[in-house]
Amino acid sequence: MLRRTILLALLPLLTATGAVAQPDSPHFEVASAKPALRRGTYSGGPATGRVSIGGVPLAELITSAYNLQLYQLNGPSWLWSEFAEVNATFPPRTTLEQYRQMLANLLVERFGLKFHNVPKSFSGFEIALERGGPSSALKPSPEKADNNGAVFDGRNNGAGVMHYTFTQTSMNLMCNRLMLMLMTMNRVMALGRPDFSPVEDRTGLSGKFDFELDVASPPFPESGQTPEQFNDSVSNVADALRNQLGLRLKRTKIELPVLVVDRMLKIPLPN
Repeated sequence: MLRRTILLALLPLLTATGAVAQPDSPHFEVASAKPALRRGTYSGGPATGRVSIGGVPLAELITSAYNLQLYQLNGPSWLWSEFAEVNATFPPRTTLEQYRQMLANLLVERFGLKFHNVPKSFSGFEIALERGGPSSALKPSPEKADNNGAVFDGRNNGAGVMHYTFTQTSMNLMCNRLMLMLMTMNRVMALGRPDFSPVEDRTGLSGKFDFELDVASPPFPESGQTPEQFNDSVSNVADALRNQLGLRLKRTKIELPVLVVDRMLKIPLPN
């Protein structure tokens, strides 16, 4: 049976037939968009009342607006090579969801984005509790007034072990961090494998946690890992999760929505 992940944030934004800007939905107060030659700096954000995106691939603008991972986007290859610069202002108390809707409306109105979405099954992983529950090493995070305390830091200790530090980390965020770790191991598409491995939370744990994780990390060949080496690395991650945190990592099928771009302008319409 497929493990189905439902992204509620997508429901008001994705339709079966395409993208339509909603007149009554949030819009940027002032926004400029133009082509960029390369990746630039990013500053601002939803709570600040402004955002300055110095240059990002169009693919990243789409996935940011619709709360997707890059592997949930299907479109022409130039979406990853054409860059855009966006500067916008909006009310200071704008939420992340409202900001995403503003960005989605910008993509529809200025870049002519049209799309449809389809479900797709991915080979991925899930984390669940081992018998006996989570380890005491999984410590509840202290209360914080904001969400800026989440830390994910990985350092090689020089003895073939990667030491990871996590703070203010929910299990959903932990899945994202595990996906990044697995992407690093499984990064070479020339080997015929995808460069991502989605991870789903099946622990039932709520709240945020602080913890550390040591994972045996054999050196990666310059050409990337073979399938056998990748499987060994997955086993190392699974062993670390089980022995240190009381969590189980196993392979599964995950069904996720994929946004298929039907039309988009490389150069946005004038401001």
